[in-house]
Amino acid sequence: MVQREENEENIVLQASRLITLAAIAPALTLALPAVAEIETPPMPDAATVLPNNTAYIMLLDMRDETWQQLEQYAFFQLLEAQGADPPNPGGLPFFPIDLEYSADIAPWVGDTSALALLPLDTPRVTVLAEHEVLIAPIAQPDEFDGFLETVTELRGTEPETQRYQDVSILHWEPQFLEEPTEGEPLFEDGPIEEDGLWPPTQTDPKKALPEDTPEVTIPEEPEPDVPGLAIAVLPDVLIAAEHPAAIRSWIDLRPNNEADSLAAQDRFQRTLARTEYDAAIGIFYGSVSEMLKYALADFSLPDLPIDVPLPENISPPEIAELASFQLDSTIEGLIYPQPEGIRIQGRGYYDDTLLQMITPLIEPAPTQVLEAVPDASYLMLSGQNLAAVWQQITTALETQEETATALDQARAFFQIATGLDLDQDLFGWMDRGFAVFLFPTRQTPLGVFSPDLQIGLGVALQTSDRETAEYTFSQLDERLGAGFITVETQLLNDQTASSWAIDFDVDGQPDSFLGHGWSSEDTFVVTTSIGSLSEILNLSTRQKLTGSPIFRRATQGFPEANQGYLYSNVSAVLSLLFNVAPPTPAETEFAEFRKVLGTVQTLSGTLSFTEDYLQMDGLIMLSPAQALEQPED
Repeated sequence: MVQREENEENIVLQASRLITLAAIAPALTLALPAVAEIETPPMPDAATVLPNNTAYIMLLDMRDETWQQLEQYAFFQLLEAQGADPPNPGGLPFFPIDLEYSADIAPWVGDTSALALLPLDTPRVTVLAEHEVLIAPIAQPDEFDGFLETVTELRGTEPETQRYQDVSILHWEPQFLEEPTEGEPLFEDGPIEEDGLWPPTQTDPKKALPEDTPEVTIPEEPEPDVPGLAIAVLPDVLIAAEHPAAIRSWIDLRPNNEADSLAAQDRFQRTLARTEYDAAIGIFYGSVSEMLKYALADFSLPDLPIDVPLPENISPPEIAELASFQLDSTIEGLIYPQPEGIRIQGRGYYDDTLLQMITPLIEPAPTQVLEAVPDASYLMLSGQNLAAVWQQITTALETQEETATALDQARAFFQIATGLDLDQDLFGWMDRGFAVFLFPTRQTPLGVFSPDLQIGLGVALQTSDRETAEYTFSQLDERLGAGFITVETQLLNDQTASSWAIDFDVDGQPDSFLGHGWSSEDTFVVTTSIGSLSEILNLSTRQKLTGSPIFRRATQGFPEANQGYLYSNVSAVLSLLFNVAPPTPAETEFAEFRKVLGTVQTLSGTLSFTEDYLQMDGLIMLSPAQALEQPED
């Protein structure tokens, strides 16, 4: 207990590390060569005790040598220097967070643990807690002795012992620090009789059902402060869940032999055959058709001010069944280290689905538009064909009366205000590549309000219809210039450019808040001032994003034929934030945290399509670890 108390100071640092890792693992995967030679792990034991139609499984490598790969990065090096433990899994799902991984779990746990969602026979309303289980192999039974006593001590109560078939299940009830309010009715009074029938006075004899269905308010289940915990210990394996029903389901579904298990499933074997599997810290595998059976667990949407367009006359079960039929495939994700940082890669295979026919029609996004993006950009998002995106949005909005009316009103207002057609004149010509970016510049209208906000917004739009684009903005220049906005034209790089300006600070000099012009024959650029537009149009080759060594490293290994990039220069973003809101000298803890954050250089990602799968790639680029100076004796 004394040792536990001494380690409580490290909990925050450990949690920070775990949150960082968990945030990048959910449904994606890491892919690139391993940075260290690691012996190929054997088939995960968990896969041999799961049914072959398991909805999903998340594998977590528990070996020290796997996690030691992270020590090549300064991020984890600094965490250790500040008192955190060396990189490790940190814990196991469902178990108390106060467990010390190195003392309570590492001595007995096997090479690979797994969190799995068991399959449903048919789509139905249910809760995940009754079907999700943890499977942790017990490699050292002698070291496992005393683990359950430690869990009991941390839970603070003795478990209830249940018996199902030949298995004993320990169950700790969920804990509520504040008791739910008693005496409140479970249901609001409504027009339903106790026997479930409508009173005769409310029933039209000509109709089998009433016109309106009464609304019944069902109270939400309160969330416990400490979730429940169920544990079953079998020879060489520990099964855990939030609810004992999940363990009972696993007992009913566990295969009699390995040939009937997930381990023998061809699609699961495809994931394990990935070359990146050896060095992966975490792996996700899921069956889309099985996961969609859980779509009925909660098919409702949050309250919105307008109705969200959905397919009409299709019930939720029919939607789930249709989606399952069209998406009989699997998804996978891996997360693992490479020299540049932590790589994330996810794949969605389209086996026997409509996507096999659609994919050949998807063209990769053009990269020429990136020539208009400065290399010092804080954030950049690129893609293609905003005209098609807008058409898809309007098609969806037109399916509901309320949103269709709002769309018609927006079209009418734009027509009256500008004399232009919203669909054709504003969006119709945006049929090629695009890029939206935030970049550093002193030429920004934000400087009127805060001198430290030296940031501009830019949009680059590639088009095959320059004539329509020029007509649209000439009309906007004319209409807005006739009002309270000052519109001026000038030549930038022998190309006509326009500035929109307003006298923000009432000094008699209009301040430009928008500039637009052409960076090339087919690329139109809009920025938040004519001054910043001039900077963009005069970028040298080395000042463009495509010439940036940092951007090239951040996208290294990504498929070249892709649908665009998401890119953030994290170091530059943090520098901007710290300049705008610098920490006080008294915030010493923040200064240490800032050092750790400063080792995160960039975040990048992309989406691509192949003949067999769609693929999402991501990279958290980290600074390499540095040799620490040894103190002199």
